[in-house]
Amino acid sequence: MVSDNIAEKDAMEINMSQIRIALVEDHHSVRQGYIKILSSDYDFAVIGDFSNGESLLQNFEECRPEVVIMDIQLKGMSGIETTRLIKEKYPKTEVIILSMLENEESIFEAIRAGASGYLLKDATFEEIAKAIKVVHSGEALMYPKVTRKVLDQFSRMINRNADNTTTSMSLAPQEISVLKLVSQGISNKEIAAQLNISEGTVKHYLRSIFQKMEVADRAQAVAAALRRGLIR
Repeated sequence: MVSDNIAEKDAMEINMSQIRIALVEDHHSVRQGYIKILSSDYDFAVIGDFSNGESLLQNFEECRPEVVIMDIQLKGMSGIETTRLIKEKYPKTEVIILSMLENEESIFEAIRAGASGYLLKDATFEEIAKAIKVVHSGEALMYPKVTRKVLDQFSRMINRNADNTTTSMSLAPQEISVLKLVSQGISNKEIAAQLNISEGTVKHYLRSIFQKMEVADRAQAVAAALRRGLIR
């Protein structure tokens, strides 16, 4: 095994049933510990180990790992950015992020970058081995503490969307009629004529619509109304 390179191991020695793994961790002794245990105790094929994301990407074509175990905090290119580049070029490769961080920002950055797993560094080797098998099968796996944070954030997102829907639905029927006509690109004067109201009343309705929908102009109001299903 050569650090920052592909493994010095004949491809014929790798059992076809073994999952091919690459490790990215800037501490040499930590990498060696992962290599020894994952190879011997769990029978994974560790075909490369690297101290940074740049080294992995330079050697990716040669080692072609199926699963990458990635430290989130690396010197130079971060684990998040390395993950993003891997998924852009090699979408079938799965990435598991290993991190000491359990804050929501790091978790969601990893998910957005394309990581299929997010484990804290106090995870046991049994948990890491399970994660490797799960993501290799096409599923996703998060550390229990991380899963709780993801679910909490998802719940908040649902509540925010519900609040937006409530705000949208608070538009008066006459305001929705004005919005429908605005979406047709006609002027305030024409809207007033069609609804048999004054131009001043049209402007009043528009100001109310902008305030309720939290938008700045007619175009934004129409876009928001389309997204929320208020108009077609």
